[in-house]
Amino acid sequence: MIMVESFNIILLFQPSSPCFVTAGSKSGNGTVTSAMSFSTIFIAVITALVAIVGGFLNGASALLLLRLKMFRNPFGYLMVLHSLSNLGLLVLFLIWATPITLFGLPKGWEKLNDFVGQLSLFFQTSSFHAMLFISMNRLTSIARPLSYSRYFSIQNTLYIVIFVIILSLLYFCIYFHPQCSFYFDESSMMWSFSATACGNTLAFCIDFCYNVALFALIMIFDIATLTLLRKANQRQGALGNYNTSVSHRREIKFFFQTFANSITYCLMLVSFHVIARIVPAGICVVLATTTAWELAHAGGGVILVAFNREIRKRLLRPWKENTTGITVMQTIARFSRDLPPVSSK
Repeated sequence: MIMVESFNIILLFQPSSPCFVTAGSKSGNGTVTSAMSFSTIFIAVITALVAIVGGFLNGASALLLLRLKMFRNPFGYLMVLHSLSNLGLLVLFLIWATPITLFGLPKGWEKLNDFVGQLSLFFQTSSFHAMLFISMNRLTSIARPLSYSRYFSIQNTLYIVIFVIILSLLYFCIYFHPQCSFYFDESSMMWSFSATACGNTLAFCIDFCYNVALFALIMIFDIATLTLLRKANQRQGALGNYNTSVSHRREIKFFFQTFANSITYCLMLVSFHVIARIVPAGICVVLATTTAWELAHAGGGVILVAFNREIRKRLLRPWKENTTGITVMQTIARFSRDLPPVSSK
């Protein structure tokens, strides 16, 4: 997640810490230098691996969501927004946070570092609010199935996507103020708000209070959806209609996919705001904050692949022919055979 200096979550490398991994040097200054070098490489490798795997899964899933007919609906389009937001953030971890962790920030790149930090918050805001509307989408589909298409039409979904992007841009623009910055700190290997009144206010009011309230609301929506699903399951058992049952199972799968994402983000917030305060200073703090933030967004792609067999099949067997295209050609050929011969004039 994000380093909030107002909460005194500050990384202090201490060789005596259980989370401070040494490279086997003996003692004295050499021990600290060796351990610092090892910890830097360790964090950089973890950051790069998570970004590559998570970025690939989110990017590939977004592409497949657009290509597969079953996802050309409001839920699918909201998932595309979520996946692309995750992808954008993970790319920044890979091309910016990883090299700075290893080699430091080049002199004169401070402004660019601030801008990259702004971009990371843009993608995070977009991802978080996409999750809010995805949860609302699932609740509406279960609570108001007859009105679902009216509330979540393709046009309304487009408006939602535009709203999320505009909201993210507004938050992005706040950081153009000279006293408000967000950047990757090479010394702590963490993303940090500026140690100013503006930075502390944004860290507490937005990063902590607003985001915790946002995911509390998302969890309320998810719990309400789960309650309605249990009631629907009881009715479904009594009716036993096959078509309704298939549709209902699909809704259950989509809900648990959404719920898994919500839980992942909630665990990230707990890790950042609770666990990071109680673990020993050192690598553990980086893992509980920056790495947890990265893992949560990478997890979006993992969850999407895990819950959708069609996406999984396309990723595991990308060389397989397009069955949809084959089916269309076979249908045309069969239809042509059934037509009567055309007599010549």
